[in-house]
Amino acid sequence: MSPDRIAPYEQAVNGDLAAAFTLYEWNMSVSAALFETLGPVEVLLRNAIHDQLVVWHVRRGLSDQWYDHAGLDAQGRKDVARAKDRATRSGRDPEIPGKVIAELTLGFWRYLLAKRYQATLWPAMLNAFPNHHDGPRISRLAVHDDVQRLQVLRNRIAHHEPVYRRDLQQDFDGMLALASWISPDAATWVRDLSRVPAILVLRPELPQRADSS
Repeated sequence: MSPDRIAPYEQAVNGDLAAAFTLYEWNMSVSAALFETLGPVEVLLRNAIHDQLVVWHVRRGLSDQWYDHAGLDAQGRKDVARAKDRATRSGRDPEIPGKVIAELTLGFWRYLLAKRYQATLWPAMLNAFPNHHDGPRISRLAVHDDVQRLQVLRNRIAHHEPVYRRDLQQDFDGMLALASWISPDAATWVRDLSRVPAILVLRPELPQRADSS
């Protein structure tokens, strides 16, 4: 373990190297549990949005390849082109929408929920969240902000960064909330499978920061 890698953990426990490794190991465990919980939520999100955009485009007489007709910005078109390339093995395989959708990143879906698509795609996408407490008046920003928070968490985990300073209970609750807006049954399934609650209670106690008194 490099000094730079373990340094944040040492600082968190006032230089106690053994405690730093205990915190590092817990960070690994909770990160793995969060990542495996986020997986089905991400799949649920992209499939729900994809289904609604397919319905919207087919009703307009267009194909189910909505990403070719959705008026995406330059970055969105670039993301789709890369996804198509991976899904078709650079054109060697036929293009199947489901495979293209599976290759699009969580960042793509977050940007699809951005303000730039408020008047164009959001009227169709809001139907992906039928169980939100605001019903058809659901705020695009509410969904966007929840997805953005989960994307930031996902990226930190993917790059093996510390997450112990985050409000991980709030992160977990956000995953379940997003899933429940799409399907309460799916949210219950995700919650029941998750190891996150059991690992959160094992969180090592950190010394109180000097600036917090």
